[in-house]
Amino acid sequence: MACTSQNKEKSEVEIVSNDSSVKSVPQTNELSLSKKTSSDTIITDRLLAFAQFIDSSGYSCDTNRAEKAYNFMSRKNRFNIMGYYFYDTHLKNTQVAIFYNDTLFAKSFPIDLNIFNKVKKITSYFFVVKRPEIKYGKKWFIDGIIEEWKFPDSLTAKSAAINLGKNEGLNNIDVGTLVCSKDNYMYVFTSRNSSFMYIIQPFFEKFAAVNKTNKIY
Repeated sequence: MACTSQNKEKSEVEIVSNDSSVKSVPQTNELSLSKKTSSDTIITDRLLAFAQFIDSSGYSCDTNRAEKAYNFMSRKNRFNIMGYYFYDTHLKNTQVAIFYNDTLFAKSFPIDLNIFNKVKKITSYFFVVKRPEIKYGKKWFIDGIIEEWKFPDSLTAKSAAINLGKNEGLNNIDVGTLVCSKDNYMYVFTSRNSSFMYIIQPFFEKFAAVNKTNKIY
């Protein structure tokens, strides 16, 4: 499945949702924000810009592979914006889910769940390489996820990012996460394979640099 808008002119405008309360967003293939775009509707301009950028970098939001790799991603919680597929995500399907398990192991981590409980909305975007690498006679589809967490204010978002960032090796022990925050949003990059993280880290670095985020490793 292709989810690209590369053939459209930058000045072209599309409706991001059937919801009449949502505004239009101009098309762009750059990982940057236009002052004319809507902000903070269903998703931020930052997340949409990232989807467009990663698409132009050889990655797709293939829904079939998303559902195969991550069981919480399905058409039930999926929505389409300008040809890109995003997922409404429950807190317990995110990278802090392990901390909500009622076990001594989970409770032993220095995570402040009161911070994460303040989240107002979480949106995930799945991306997978369009052309797989061939290793040992098998196809390797490199993929990743970016989670956009919306909090009531910037202080809460930054506190959540710091709290998660300091313990990122615990919540996803085999893989890890990359965390940053901007305004009242926290962004979490991760994958299902540790080797994939080395490949998607430059995209995180690009995202953090362009959007001038607070990076937490």
